[in-house]
Order: sequence, then structure tokens, then C-alpha cells
Amino acid sequence: MTQNEVAGRLNVSRTLIYKFENGSAVPSDDLIKCLADIYDLPEDYVKSIVLKDHYMNERVAEITDQIDDFHALISKEIADSIMSGYDLNEIFNSRLRSLKRDYLRRLIKMSLFTLICILLVCLSAIAIQWGVNNSNANTADSEDTSEDVDILVISDGM
Repeated sequence: MTQNEVAGRLNVSRTLIYKFENGSAVPSDDLIKCLADIYDLPEDYVKSIVLKDHYMNERVAEITDQIDDFHALISKEIADSIMSGYDLNEIFNSRLRSLKRDYLRRLIKMSLFTLICILLVCLSAIAIQWGVNNSNANTADSEDTSEDVDILVISDGM
């Protein structure tokens, strides 16, 4: 299904659908429900996909800002160290280690968030399948019971 087709069914612009896909915009709960209906997927699954993309874009912007801040800080420290005679390599390595630690912490948090979302989707799918299996089992039980009754009635008549 094309972006234009989805946009037409949701009564929104194709640009907005593009923004949903790349994570730069988050659809309302009503639009998430409509998207779930269009693609025949659970609402929670659609929401997890949309939010994951959105949070990833926010994280990329955060990291970009941190790199810019780091660059500005290093530039200032280089200028200061030139004036005062400090070891530039030690200053740079110290700041780089600090940035790596912070990045790894945030990466672990995002990974955990993603794993939790995947786990919730899997649990939802299991719950849906369990409900379908129970429904089929109940139907089969009721059909078996009616056949047993028929057999009993026939055997009583002989």
C-alpha cells in the first residue's frame, strides 16, 4: 500500500504519513487505531513501532547535540591548554572516555526499552493465540458433546 493510499484512507497528507514512517511525527491514538485496522495489526504493535522510531530520532538528535557540545568544549579546552601548557592528549582522552561511558549508558537504556517493547508484542501475540486456541477447543468440545448425545440416543433406541 502506498503512502498516498494510506493518507487517503486516513484523510491526512502523504507528508504526514512520511513523517510517521521516519519517526519525525507521532500519530494520535485515533490514527494509530486506524493504521492498525488498515494493516490488520494489533494497536499495541503499531504504537510500539511508531514510538520506537520517534524515540530513536530523538536519541540521534541528542547524540548530535552532545557531539556539538563536546566539540565546543574541546575547542575551548584546547585554546585554554595552549595558553597554559596542559597536555592536550590527556584532556581529549579524558573527555572522550566520559562521552563513551555516557553514550553506552544511554544505548543500554534504549536497548532495554526496545527489548521490553518486543517482549510485550510477543506476549500479546501469545495471549491472542491462546484465546483463539481456547475458543477452538470450546467449539470442538461442544461439537463432541452433541455427537455423544446422538450416539447415546441411537444406542438407547436399539
